[in-house]
Amino acid sequence: MDNGDKNSVLIIDDEKANIIALTHILSPDYAIYAAKNGEEGISLAEEHMPDVILLDIQMPKMDGYQVLSEIKKSLRLRDIPVIFITGLSNDDAEEKGLDMGAADYITKPFSAEVVKLRVWNQIGVQRVSTLKNSVLIVDDDKAAIIALNQMLSNEYDVSAAKNGLDAIRIAEKTSPDVILLDINMPGMDGYEVLSILKNSETAKDIPVIFITGLSDVEDEIKGLDLGAADYIAKPFSRSVVKLRIKNKIGLQRFGRAKRYERRNCFRFTSLQPVTIQRPFAGNERLIEGKIINISDGGMLFTSGEEIDKGERIKLTFNIGENVSVMALALRKERKGPDNYKMAVQLKTESESQKDQIYKFLLKTQMKKRKL
Repeated sequence: MDNGDKNSVLIIDDEKANIIALTHILSPDYAIYAAKNGEEGISLAEEHMPDVILLDIQMPKMDGYQVLSEIKKSLRLRDIPVIFITGLSNDDAEEKGLDMGAADYITKPFSAEVVKLRVWNQIGVQRVSTLKNSVLIVDDDKAAIIALNQMLSNEYDVSAAKNGLDAIRIAEKTSPDVILLDINMPGMDGYEVLSILKNSETAKDIPVIFITGLSDVEDEIKGLDLGAADYIAKPFSRSVVKLRIKNKIGLQRFGRAKRYERRNCFRFTSLQPVTIQRPFAGNERLIEGKIINISDGGMLFTSGEEIDKGERIKLTFNIGENVSVMALALRKERKGPDNYKMAVQLKTESESQKDQIYKFLLKTQMKKRKL
């Protein structure tokens, strides 16, 4: 950063329209540099040392993967977070970018809210990166502890516990930044450990990520209901584990006032319509509901029909164009005859689905709830 106290962003994209749009979104908050090809982008990065790089993949001569590779080879540039922002939306492209060291991934067409959020998150991660953060691994499987330690020890101070009692003792004594917690353990299982941690004054705010071989929907719901911050199924991917930990630490340490992932949500100025389908309950009939609020990971709405906890449903937002997403029912509250309030977790597995939801938010009148 060479622009006083103002953080800086370098945009590398061969499309002039994208550079203009991104500059318009970010220039009120950041100093902006722009390049239309990879070579120019690397040169500007060397000159200005931006805090974040937004990098297109599909560019002539030198594509985004090649640019990222050169950045990661440079001792001077390799710690600058690079966010791919591109028209490619398949999982293989995303996985390739993350494996090469990309910090995040946004698909085109992008929304202003998503771009601001992702850049802000990376600035937060960078501001706390001068300290080596800590991770506590809790698993009775020695092989799993060894594998996770090998993944994480170069970047984090890693400690481990093979049972629940030791985990609680270490967590309360050392306050790790993130806890990776297995569910199936003898004596005290992961659910009981999490419940005790959430009632501990010294450990209750530590984000806990379940990392387990259990894949049943009820297991996931139970963990989220108890306060788990995330859920990773075994066998796990190195890039997914590292990215989830990095993002949780960035939000936990720097973003307490703006917890986008778990606490910041959008409250609508008027209730917005939503159509609910229950395909897995053998009921294809459409149910009409009203959205109360929505966050990056969840939604609260009212419905005239009761939906069972653990049921997978399809939600469609009626805003002129249809935006559909699968969701998992977490809890319900009966407000009166044929009137239920439902909380659901949005099952957004890809960046394109997440961006669709943000696009919906931006196209409707709403205001942020201040927490």
